[in-house]
Amino acid sequence: MTAKTVDVRETQATLAELVSQVAEGAQIILTEGDKPIARLVPISLATKPRVPGLHAGSVWTSDDFDELLPEEVAPRPLTSSAVGLLWREKEG
Repeated sequence: MTAKTVDVRETQATLAELVSQVAEGAQIILTEGDKPIARLVPISLATKPRVPGLHAGSVWTSDDFDELLPEEVAPRPLTSSAVGLLWREKEG
């Protein structure tokens, strides 16, 4: 599929025509001068419905997946009470 390039300053006058072309499957690259800034593409609707459970059993999650990581890997953020204590020590 070849994309048509249009300067963004031209789009206001030709927007309806551009949208019509995109609806027919064209891609439009919007530019500012020579710099591409956006792409207009048709929305592709799913042609087949998704099937729940299609890949059941193909993904494995460890039993400790939702446990906290070790402190050396991911240090815990300070709690609000710890921040308050540190602030009082700094002022005191």
